[in-house]
Amino acid sequence: MVALELCAGVANRAALARLERHVLAPYQRRGRVFSPSYGTWKAAGAALGQLRGNLTRSFYNDVLIAASCREHGVTLVTRNVGDFERIARVLPFAFASPI
Repeated sequence: MVALELCAGVANRAALARLERHVLAPYQRRGRVFSPSYGTWKAAGAALGQLRGNLTRSFYNDVLIAASCREHGVTLVTRNVGDFERIARVLPFAFASPI
């Protein structure tokens, strides 16, 4: 999900190549990449059901990221504290702000 959002945000092929080389590839080489399991998709769906309201596609992605971090026992580092605090009320997971 993070790779999807990062790749979708690049302006051109050169920027995509830099993103791949400097951000994505190092994580791949170190084996620090994971995908949501079926259980994670279900947990994310249940959390979205509890949150209800005017949720955007990007918020769906954030819930899936939170559920994935919870499944794998990793702490999410994000500047988007407000949205992830909201998510953590219905889907407890570890997150921190880099600031």
